Amino acid sequence: MNNNLEFFGIGSAFNPVMGNTAAWFAMDGKFFVLDCGQSVFERLWYLPQIRTCDDIYAAITHLHNDHAGSLAALTSACFYELDKKIHIIHPEKTIIEFLSLMGISQEIYFYHAVMPDMGVSFQATPVEHVDYMKSYGYIVKTKELCFYFSGDSRSIPDGVLERFYSRDIGFIYQDTSIKEAGNHAPLSYLEQVIPKDMRNRVYCVHLEESAREKILEKGFQIPDLKA
Repeated sequence: MNNNLEFFGIGSAFNPVMGNTAAWFAMDGKFFVLDCGQSVFERLWYLPQIRTCDDIYAAITHLHNDHAGSLAALTSACFYELDKKIHIIHPEKTIIEFLSLMGISQEIYFYHAVMPDMGVSFQATPVEHVDYMKSYGYIVKTKELCFYFSGDSRSIPDGVLERFYSRDIGFIYQDTSIKEAGNHAPLSYLEQVIPKDMRNRVYCVHLEESAREKILEKGFQIPDLKA
């Protein structure tokens, strides 16, 4: 695994051109997915790693459609087509009800409130997004690096920023908006909390179509779409 995740999409909920923001990586025979929005399944299903890896893990930040809308399709396809029960990670058991309402029995997947200990850790971190739903980012640590994946978040938690400043967290993948008000982190906020000499380690995601030029002008990064 290199310094960058592979992304299925980097767009906001209403930006189908860039696809729903979701990412993946594979290591040691395991396939890891970070969020699984409505546009993700079609792109994910044709990756060879979904078949060659022994175990599949999906860490979900929150239950908005652009972050969890393909999870039912992934879960059922893996079980019925690949004979694999995927592991679903989310701190709230509401995800079980969420899947049940879409006809997914708990018998065909493994649920974990906390990622099992297996050499890769996913530390769920509460974030502020919308008042009616609990949302999380994940601090992901592998043998090679540590990064933070924000999900949808109005800001970066203080603990994450401290670890980023000290380089304990190498990279941040942050929900970013060029709008000043709303439920996503404004670009102006990132300018305030991320020093210029550290912006090459911050990748902006969940973007509006018009955001790319302004983000790059400020010295932040944008992931390439390879999936």
